[in-house]
Amino acid sequence: MIIVSTTGYIVSVLGPYHADYKNNDANIIKHNFEINMEQMTDWITEGDILIVDRGFRDAVDFLEEMEIEGLRHGKNDSENVVEEFPTPSKEELTNITVGVYQLKLARSYTCEHLDEDGDYIIMLNDEIEDTLRVKIQSRHTSSKLYLLWIEYGPAVIKGWYCQCKAGARVVGACAHVSSVLWYLGYARYADSVRNIKNWSMYLEDASNVPEEIEDSDSEASGPEE
Repeated sequence: MIIVSTTGYIVSVLGPYHADYKNNDANIIKHNFEINMEQMTDWITEGDILIVDRGFRDAVDFLEEMEIEGLRHGKNDSENVVEEFPTPSKEELTNITVGVYQLKLARSYTCEHLDEDGDYIIMLNDEIEDTLRVKIQSRHTSSKLYLLWIEYGPAVIKGWYCQCKAGARVVGACAHVSSVLWYLGYARYADSVRNIKNWSMYLEDASNVPEEIEDSDSEASGPEE
């Protein structure tokens, strides 16, 4: 398990642990505190806030007993939440991104982020109002994902941060943040995603085998008499 500060600094790497059900996220963090691994109670003290994912949900009560607040993000479909997210115009989006290059990439990023049902998934936390988190796929490396955060008000985008190399810029926004702003604030109302070509429909899926073919293959492969 890796503990990282809000600045991205890696505080500690704990483990490795066994990869079984007894060594889930909640049990691991409990174990860390109970044995005071690497004297972590010296640098995580009462009143601190730990931002964790849903895998730690069974440890939230444990953390609260130690007077440490564990904030957990929940997964949501953007169509059912973030109703008060600002709706900037194209011109306003261009002013935020300081140019159109990032917005030109927004369509492809959005297409990759939609799930099988066409939902745009974001993460919210009930204890941190007006802040959302999104996990965006890198367009350069298929195995790399970037987390980004956006703070917003009823009619204004207050701030943003992304884990990519350009995510901490103070002028403009990276393509990942821009794609989220473009979709949540503009495209989902303007149906701008409809024109994105879904090339996956032309690919074969080896896991999709009709039952009739499976039955005939199993009969044909039986022992000969």
